[in-house]
Amino acid sequence: MNVRSLLPTLLLTLPLVALAQPSDQQIIKDLTKPGVTKVELSPGPTKKEWHSAHAQYMWDRVAYVWRNAGVAEYPNATVKITGIADKHQCVAPGVVAWTEAVKQFEGREKICAPTNARHFDNTMFVIETGGMKFLMWGDNRPNPPQEVWDKIGQVDVAFVPVDGSRHILDYQQADSVVARTGAKIAIPHHYLVPETTFYTSTLQPAVEWTETHANTKLSAPKVMLSKDDLTGK
Repeated sequence: MNVRSLLPTLLLTLPLVALAQPSDQQIIKDLTKPGVTKVELSPGPTKKEWHSAHAQYMWDRVAYVWRNAGVAEYPNATVKITGIADKHQCVAPGVVAWTEAVKQFEGREKICAPTNARHFDNTMFVIETGGMKFLMWGDNRPNPPQEVWDKIGQVDVAFVPVDGSRHILDYQQADSVVARTGAKIAIPHHYLVPETTFYTSTLQPAVEWTETHANTKLSAPKVMLSKDDLTGK
C-alpha cells in the first residue's frame, strides 16, 4: 500500500536566526526515514515563513513522500493524503461559549483570523483511495476562504465535527460544508462517546443531527464503502 503524502512539511523547528536555508539534498535526506520509498520536492524555492503555531520563522517546502503502509488487507492499494492549512473554529456556535474562555486565556478580545491566537492554526485532510475522495474537516471554521474550497474540490464522503451541543459546527454549518463539497455521505465526528470521552468535554451525541437526514446507524466500528454505494445518493 503506497501512501502519497502531500502535507506541507515543517522541516526545521529551531529559530532561523542561527540556521541557513537547507539545500534540496538536505531536505530529501532528512525526510528519507525507514519505510520511505521515495521523496520528491515541489518546485522551489524553499521559503522562510512565519508560523504562528510555533511563534517563529521556519523554512517551508511542500514534499511528496511515498511509503509502504504495510496494510495486509489491501497490499496493492494506494492512498493520497493532502493536508490543507486553515483556521480552527473561533466563534462557539453552541450552548457552551468555550471561545470566551480562549479570550480570557489569551488576554485578547479578537481571536479570529487574521488576529487569531496562534494555537488556532489548523489543518483539514483530503484522502483519496479506491476511486473515492474523503474529507476530514477536523475542528476547522465553517467559512474558509475560496482558495481552501478550491483545494478541497468535490468529495464523496465528508467527516464533519457536529454534536448535540454544537461545539464546533452547528447543524446548519455542518450541512453547508456537506452541501458545498458535494459529499454523498456525511459522517459526524467530534461528539460524545461515553466509553472514550469525558462528559466534562461538554460534548453531546450526534444522533439528533443524523436524524435530520436519511441515516444509517452502524452497529460496528467498521464500514465498507465503494463508489457503487454512492449511486442515487
